Amino acid sequence: MKTRMFEFRLPQTQGLPRVLVLGLLLVLAVAVISLVIMVGVAVAVVGLSVSAAAALWYAVRRGLNLAESKPLQKPVETPAEWSSGQVHDVEVEVLPIEELRRH
Repeated sequence: MKTRMFEFRLPQTQGLPRVLVLGLLLVLAVAVISLVIMVGVAVAVVGLSVSAAAALWYAVRRGLNLAESKPLQKPVETPAEWSSGQVHDVEVEVLPIEELRRH
């Protein structure tokens, strides 16, 4: 005895009523698939429209300088300029690697 996993049985109808039920199921499946596709397209169109409007808004604001001009980075501080008469003494002690590992 073979068991069929995915078996679809209609009630004991034959002929025209069976064809009409299968046609109705086919139309229903096509309608559901079309609805899913249309909703997906609508969501994509709305998302692209919002993105384009935001890009246009920020481009216009930047072009008209309506936005506050905030620097994106901190300004680099210029190093202090030393007069040529000043001399700085720097001492550096170099330790062997073994001594550093002991600490």
